[in-house]
Amino acid sequence: MPQQSVKLGFLGQFKLYPVYWQLLVMLGIGLVYYAIFCYGPMYGLQIAFKDYIFRLKITGSP
Repeated sequence: MPQQSVKLGFLGQFKLYPVYWQLLVMLGIGLVYYAIFCYGPMYGLQIAFKDYIFRLKITGSP
């Protein structure tokens, strides 16, 4: 008799996460670090390509 595969569904897949919670924490710290120090400064670089108006700040300038 062939074995039937059991589908966990969308929420059933999250049952495996408690097993690897230390790995997920380390991965999360790395992703946050990368986002802050690699992509964060790019927000300020847009001022070089804008017609900056001090009164409107970076996001309001055309």
